[in-house]
Amino acid sequence: MQAEHDQFAQLLPWSAEPMAGWKSDKQLHSDYLSEKEDSPGYTPEQAERLAGCRARILERSDVLAPRREGRRHWRACWAVAIPGERGH
Repeated sequence: MQAEHDQFAQLLPWSAEPMAGWKSDKQLHSDYLSEKEDSPGYTPEQAERLAGCRARILERSDVLAPRREGRRHWRACWAVAIPGERGH
């Protein structure tokens, strides 16, 4: 379940919402320049599939931590990671 989520997430744009890209300036003692291209955001289908993966992971976490506190913990984690998304 987690592996499916991770593989799919690697194919997604870097931002869920459309966002302008950027390029950093050279830093002292480093030749590394970080940059991101513009992100078109997720399509509705991508967002739905990702939410489905997360819901299944949350269901599985209830098997591992069946106590009410465990469910509240994981729902709170997802709420912080994805504002506006509620656990099932």
